[in-house]
Amino acid sequence: MKIITDYFATDRSPLLPVSLKLQLDTLEEQVLNSNQPVVHKLKLLRSDYPGFPEPSCTLARVYHYQGKSRQALDLLLPLKESYPRDPIVLTSLGEILLELEEFDMMEVLADFSLPFEQQFPHRLSVALEEWLPYEQLVAEWLFVNSEFHLGFDQFQKIIQVLETMPKEFQEYEELIELLDDYIEPEEYDAPTHEMLQLLYKKVAGTQYYKLPSFRHPELSILQRELFPEDIPALLQLLELPRESLVPDLRSAIREIYFNDFYYREFIPESIQPDLALAGFLLLAELEQPGDIEEWLSFLRKPADLIEFWMGDFLLEMAYLVSWKLGRKELSIMENALKENYAHEWSAISLAEGLILTSTHEPDKKPEILNIFERTIRFILDSKPQRGTENLLPNLLEYGLAMDRERFTPLMMEAYNRKRIVTAIYAKTPEEMLQESTYWSDKPEQNIEYKRSLLSLEELLQWWLNLRTENIS
Repeated sequence: MKIITDYFATDRSPLLPVSLKLQLDTLEEQVLNSNQPVVHKLKLLRSDYPGFPEPSCTLARVYHYQGKSRQALDLLLPLKESYPRDPIVLTSLGEILLELEEFDMMEVLADFSLPFEQQFPHRLSVALEEWLPYEQLVAEWLFVNSEFHLGFDQFQKIIQVLETMPKEFQEYEELIELLDDYIEPEEYDAPTHEMLQLLYKKVAGTQYYKLPSFRHPELSILQRELFPEDIPALLQLLELPRESLVPDLRSAIREIYFNDFYYREFIPESIQPDLALAGFLLLAELEQPGDIEEWLSFLRKPADLIEFWMGDFLLEMAYLVSWKLGRKELSIMENALKENYAHEWSAISLAEGLILTSTHEPDKKPEILNIFERTIRFILDSKPQRGTENLLPNLLEYGLAMDRERFTPLMMEAYNRKRIVTAIYAKTPEEMLQESTYWSDKPEQNIEYKRSLLSLEELLQWWLNLRTENIS
C-alpha cells in the first residue's frame, strides 16, 4: 500500500469533487481555529453532494465538538451501513465512540487493532489524511486497553511514515498529546521516556542538532530521566570496551552544549534527562587521561546552563568528579582554580576535589597546600571577582585547618582588604578559625570524605533515591 500526500492521486473511488474538497477543508479549519458557525453550510453540502459521506462526517464532528454527541452518532451509524469500506466514516465513528468511552460499541463495530491495510485491503494508494487519523485511532485503542508498548510500536510505525513526507506534513504534536492523555508523568517508564524524547526531537526539527550515533546504543539511557531501577544498566555500561566507550561518553556529554536550547525549550521538566551528572560520574569512574579537560569545559559554561543540568548537585556531588579526574593532574587543577567562572560554585567543586585528594593521598597534601597558598595570593592580588567570593574563604578554612601558622597571615590580609563576604562567611578571623575545625577535628567524618568512600553503585542509589523522593 502506498501513502501519498495528494488526495487526488489516490485510488479512492469516487474521488471528491475539487470544489467539495476545498469547501470541507475550509469549514474544518474554521471550526478548529475560529469556532465559526458552519452547521448550515455543511447541511447544504450534504444535500448538494449526496453520494459522498465526507460532509456528514464533518458535520458529525462539529456536533460532537458542540456536545451533541447523540446527533453525531445518529449521522455516523447509518453512514457505516452505507459506506462500510470507507476509512473516513469508520475513523470518524471510532474517534467519537472512543471519546464517549463506548468501548463495547467499538468492539462490535470493528477490530480497531488492525492496521489500515488490513482494515481496508481494497485500498492500494491512500492519502495521508485518510491513513494518519485511522492509525492514530489504532494507537489510542491500544492505550485504552493498557497495551502501551504495542501503542509505542504503533507510534514508531506512524513516525516512520511521517519521516518520508514533506516537512509541512510532519506533525507529531497529536502523538504527544495522545500519550499525555493516557500516561501520567509519575507513571513514565523507560520506553515512555524514550518515545517522548523521540517525539520532541521530531517536533524540534532543525533546532535539535543530531550528533553522530553512539558506537554503543546502550548509552542512549543517558538521554532520558534516570530512576533507581536503571542503576544495573548504568553499571553495565562500564563493562563495554573502553576504547569505544570513552568516546561515546564524551560525545553524550557534549550533547549538553549542542542541544541545551532544545532540552530547555522543548522538553517538559518531567522528562528532563540526567545526562550531565550521570555522564560525568561514569567518566570519572573510568579516570582516563585528559578527561579533566572535559570536566573543566563544563564548569566554564554559562551559569544558567550549569544550573539547569546540575542544580544543587553541583555542590552535593560534583566535587567527586573533580577529585577523580583531577587527582593526577594537580598542575591543571591549580591553573583552573585561578579562572573566573560564571557559576559561583564551579571553583568550589575543584577546591573540594583537591581537598579529597589531600585526604586520600596524604603524600600529596604538601603540594596541595602550596597550590592553595599560591591561589589565595593570586586572588588577593587580583581585582575582586564574583567567582572568588566563595573560593577564597573555603581555601583559607582548609589551609588554616592543616597549617594554622602558615595561613593565618593570609586570613588576616583577606579580612583587612575586606575580601571576605561576612554576610555569608565568618564575620571575624576568630570565627573563621573556629569554622576551620570542620576540616581538622575528624576529617574522616566529613560528608565529602564519607561520600567519596561510596562505590559508584552506592552513589547512584543515594542520588537517584534522593532525587525520586524530592520529586514525589
